Amino acid sequence: MAELTPNQLELINASIQSQVTDSQLQIELVDHCCCLIEHQLDEGVDFTRALQQALFQLHHQGLQAVESDLYFSLNQIIPILMKKLLYFSGFFCALTLSTGLLMRFMHWKGGDVMLLLGHLFLFISMINLFIQLLRFPAAFKGITYFRMLSGVLSGMLIAVGATFKIFHWPTANIQFASGMILFTTVFVPLFFWQLYQRELRSERA
Repeated sequence: MAELTPNQLELINASIQSQVTDSQLQIELVDHCCCLIEHQLDEGVDFTRALQQALFQLHHQGLQAVESDLYFSLNQIIPILMKKLLYFSGFFCALTLSTGLLMRFMHWKGGDVMLLLGHLFLFISMINLFIQLLRFPAAFKGITYFRMLSGVLSGMLIAVGATFKIFHWPTANIQFASGMILFTTVFVPLFFWQLYQRELRSERA
């Protein structure tokens, strides 16, 4: 079996330490990564490509996802009740908002009520996520935390602003516009940038 050189071991350590902060997890990932790389070297793959493939095999979304998954599983960060609340509020948000928009376009009665319910469910979903972000920031690494925070804040502003608009209350336009600007200028670019980076890692592997 091929043996890794000290320089190659340093590169492996540096690659893992740049993405993972937990020291014990780093040791385990380095050991597992070395095994994967040595197996690929035996098959004639060069070290650089073997390292890329090994990191991808550890987790297709990057090593930060490994640490996040471990953090969730060990500490049970998101209780089942909170998950159910998030899923159901998200589902009813999409259902009531789409129905409300249809009713408004068709000039049917009850459209405003459905839109109000939709924004209420949206606000509940965003509050749920906001609490998780504040209580457990270590579960969301770097740019992912910033992306999720911008999405949560924009969702809350949009929900509140739209509700104010339905009741013709003041500052409705300011809140709604602020939420949309935050969503389109921060959340959307970060979301597609991370998606693009993930696809690049997938193609390299």
